[in-house]
Amino acid sequence: MSQLSETTDGHLLKAITDACDGRIIQMPGPMAVTGVYPERSPPFKTIKLKGIEEFLLASARIGNRQPIILKLTPMDAVDYEAIEIESNKITQFEALEKHLVDHLGGYFNLLLGEAGADGLDAPYIASGHSLNAAITIFRREVEPLLARIKATRLAKAEQAAALAYADNDDWGTW
Repeated sequence: MSQLSETTDGHLLKAITDACDGRIIQMPGPMAVTGVYPERSPPFKTIKLKGIEEFLLASARIGNRQPIILKLTPMDAVDYEAIEIESNKITQFEALEKHLVDHLGGYFNLLLGEAGADGLDAPYIASGHSLNAAITIFRREVEPLLARIKATRLAKAEQAAALAYADNDDWGTW
């Protein structure tokens, strides 16, 4: 496993990237967004969209000023490769925000299960949260879980190794 996937940001990125399923996203209205031009220097330029454009939810990355930046690829022929939308602008896309928050909450529940957290006392990410609020909860709660997850994985590996030799005739038990 890569080093990033063992950090809070790595788990956050995996949860959001898994939610990038190629669904169609329509601009809710006119807005200025960052366009990605791979052949230009610099590769980013602010463009203004009318609000009728449709995009496919392609991927995500960790941002510098915002926690997550989503990459959307255009469905029509345009001169840019993709647009990037910061997580604070996602509130305008109600269905997309709900999808991302639900996916983040589901991934968080998987981590809680892997850490062996008690379901009644465990924190959760409610479906009604904004994306940035859900990310804040995720970061705050996953950090202490990482040590528990690592210890649980190590204990399972040690138990599997011990059981692997127990019934083996070449090693046997005395």
